Amino acid sequence: MAMTISPRTMSFTFKDEVELKKSLAVLSEDVVSASITFRLHQDIMAKARDGYTAYMDHAPAFWSIALDSMINQALLLLGRVYDKETRALSLPTFLEAYRSHLTQSQARSIFGRPWTK
Repeated sequence: MAMTISPRTMSFTFKDEVELKKSLAVLSEDVVSASITFRLHQDIMAKARDGYTAYMDHAPAFWSIALDSMINQALLLLGRVYDKETRALSLPTFLEAYRSHLTQSQARSIFGRPWTK
């Protein structure tokens, strides 16, 4: 992964801006993929309610497996994003590493606001 683990604190640190951007890209991709997968599931279910059940009834096993897989995929991706394990690249560990990467004045201006606590 792009970030390195500090053995003392078991937290992530960024070597440079490139690692920070790569890590953010990985997290962003998981969030976007989860959203797309969930939206696809919702759209298919809406079509099924709108009268397309005759088409889906031709292969009920396929649609059952496909729809369950979509939900499982979305949950898996969101689980990775919100993982509380300190050694995982997740939103909490990314934000903590980002906070430590900032200068003190940058951190105060960003994290000193009431809505970021």
